[in-house]
Amino acid sequence: IQTIPYDNKQQLYNIYREMIPKAKTFFKYLKTNRKKKNIEVIDYIAAYFECSLGEAEEYLDILRETGTRRVLYDMGVDDKEADKLLK
Repeated sequence: IQTIPYDNKQQLYNIYREMIPKAKTFFKYLKTNRKKKNIEVIDYIAAYFECSLGEAEEYLDILRETGTRRVLYDMGVDDKEADKLLK
């Protein structure tokens, strides 16, 4: 509605009056199902592939857990720390 220029203020008021709901409404907030990615894992992947953090985040999606675990082992992370980072 705001992209259409109205010179007449009365006409603009009438349009807004018709568009705005008259009853009070409540819209429930939907939470995301995505898990937050661990920054340390992204840093390890970025250092391993020598790329940016954004590309490393995409690589994290592509590698999944087994590939990420392999990269962490190549970077010198032990088993316990790798388990902690991947949770």
